[in-house]
Amino acid sequence: MEPATVVIGIPWYRAEDWSTLKAMFPDGDQLHATHARWLAEAEKVEKRLSREGHQVKRVTLEPSVFRSWCLLRGLAMDASARTHYASEQVQRDDKVRPFDIAP
Repeated sequence: MEPATVVIGIPWYRAEDWSTLKAMFPDGDQLHATHARWLAEAEKVEKRLSREGHQVKRVTLEPSVFRSWCLLRGLAMDASARTHYASEQVQRDDKVRPFDIAP
């Protein structure tokens, strides 16, 4: 029996949201200066995780949705919250199967 594949959600940022997200994150100054630089690094991480046998799912952070999600949980919009959000979204998506949805 093969071991279960670990699904890892990684926070993903759209180029058009980059400036807004960097400004709203308390640790935004620690992110890459440009979306292009961030994207290059994120794709390297994604490939490494895939090579290690993980299934990687990109979880796009939409500014208003992520802000609301953090406010509801009393979390700062920092790296820890972004990782938690991505993980929670992957778990939620994994629980929704086509046969679970009523017609």
